[in-house]
Amino acid sequence: VAMLTNVARGHVIAGNFKTAQSYLERAKAIQPAAVSVRSLEVVLQVRTGQDAHASKLIRESFLQGLYDYDLVNNAYRLGLRSRDWALAIEALGLRNRGWPAQAVDGWFKIAEIYATELHDETLAQQAFQAALEAAPKAYRENVRQNIPQPYRAKLE
Repeated sequence: VAMLTNVARGHVIAGNFKTAQSYLERAKAIQPAAVSVRSLEVVLQVRTGQDAHASKLIRESFLQGLYDYDLVNNAYRLGLRSRDWALAIEALGLRNRGWPAQAVDGWFKIAEIYATELHDETLAQQAFQAALEAAPKAYRENVRQNIPQPYRAKLE
């Protein structure tokens, strides 16, 4: 299944969506519930403009706890493109928990959504605080300096 989904991803990148779909179907026949299969299906749907179906599949995957790094990143990008802020925030939250090395970036992006799109200064402040706390001690001052001034002044 891993080999089939990787070949399919290559075809998606090359724009060979029909070939990618045939590899996806082969992988689904072997392991329909595999995370890599679900992730590939989402990637293929997003790349072929089936955003509504991709969003539905992403939400189902999140509820089932079936996601990988590619799926959460694609969910975030789809959330941004479709202005589905809840999806983008949920995807980043899952990425923060599953891949803590990405947490500073994830919290910054969440904070930016709250600050600029949802206009919720309280949640933006909390997300910027979480970004600072997620940073290794050696980088905290650098992270602090990248937080916008109105929020930086209120950091703990």
